[in-house]
Amino acid sequence: MITSIYSLGKVTGAGMWVFGYFVCILIFVLICAMFKANRTRKGVVTLALSLIISEIICDTAWYLIFYSGGSYHNYGIRGAYSIFLWPVILLIAGLIGTRQNMSRKAS
Repeated sequence: MITSIYSLGKVTGAGMWVFGYFVCILIFVLICAMFKANRTRKGVVTLALSLIISEIICDTAWYLIFYSGGSYHNYGIRGAYSIFLWPVILLIAGLIGTRQNMSRKAS
């Protein structure tokens, strides 16, 4: 998120990037809220931590991809595919967090 916000004034289309970022977070929260184990206090904390960790991982990857030399590097359409890293990492974080919450509830 920090990389996308940092890009707002410098990169054409960065507004769409930030918008898509928040849409993915909204979808993540709505899907995870469908499971009862995720609606407890510990469940919310677990999912919040998984969201923060996935954001740090994705933001680091985006920074290394787009700002590897210290300034923005435009990869063109090839660079657009790296934007899909965020939903994939969120999906993995949601699955891991939900599984952990369900296993905690079972034990």
